[in-house]
Amino acid sequence: MGALGTLIIELFALCFKKLNKEQTKKRIIILGVIGIIALFISIIFFAVSETKTDREAAWMFLWFYLLFFGWRLVTDIVLYLRGKLKDNNETDDKTDTTEKHSEKKPIWK
Repeated sequence: MGALGTLIIELFALCFKKLNKEQTKKRIIILGVIGIIALFISIIFFAVSETKTDREAAWMFLWFYLLFFGWRLVTDIVLYLRGKLKDNNETDDKTDTTEKHSEKKPIWK
């Protein structure tokens, strides 16, 4: 149970990071693979279950995954396809201004 809890916390941390284009592609792959694993776990639980309520509950693992992390997967796919993500070599304007300010000499020297 500790490993599952750690996985969920790490996935939440991964979902809220601001990433560039290449890192977003990796996040799409990670969330997609874990989604496929959740589908296989649901199928296994469904096959093993004996009662009707157990069969209905078997799909809850997949639905919870999609509820918690599916929004990020859909958002990343849309942003990636529309080209709204920055490449690795692009720099922010904020970093350029901070470098210029750090190069200035202090007034009191």
